[in-house]
Amino acid sequence: MKNTFSTLNGTFGALFEGINQEALADQVFLKLLYKKWIQNHGLLILRGKELSHLGTRDLISISKNFGVIDPKTHSARQNYMVNNSPILRIGNIKNNSGNLICQFSRVPQLKMRRDAQYNPNTQRPVWHTDSTFLKSPPIGSVMHCKITPPSGGQTLFCNTRTAYKNFNKEK
Repeated sequence: MKNTFSTLNGTFGALFEGINQEALADQVFLKLLYKKWIQNHGLLILRGKELSHLGTRDLISISKNFGVIDPKTHSARQNYMVNNSPILRIGNIKNNSGNLICQFSRVPQLKMRRDAQYNPNTQRPVWHTDSTFLKSPPIGSVMHCKITPPSGGQTLFCNTRTAYKNFNKEK
């Protein structure tokens, strides 16, 4: 299957489908990914059957095309990192001894549009801020899904620049 491109939600997000490892090794294609990433406000989704088999080195190699990778491990996350790399596991996967080996992420399913609004009483939903609190935050994050649940498991993305801009217009 040849890869296809489409935009998501207006200009927020770019989706490439049919991606394989050969495409991710092609410098011309990587330049196109970077261009679409910038044009579509930093959200790039890549889908392809071969991508679930990507390893740590593959993910780091692909990520380097978008900027410098932060090698630091944040405190209390060391046990959830993949092979002492800057990759953090998120999910509910346990090792053979029954110990959780990833940042736990079991949260109630969002059933209505208003469920996406943060509730300070329940502290839900959990929105990943990916270190944006730092003085020099990272330019982005890479998420790699290897196992999906039979239902649910949707991921929501938010363009905080647009939200902030629209919030200030309302004042």
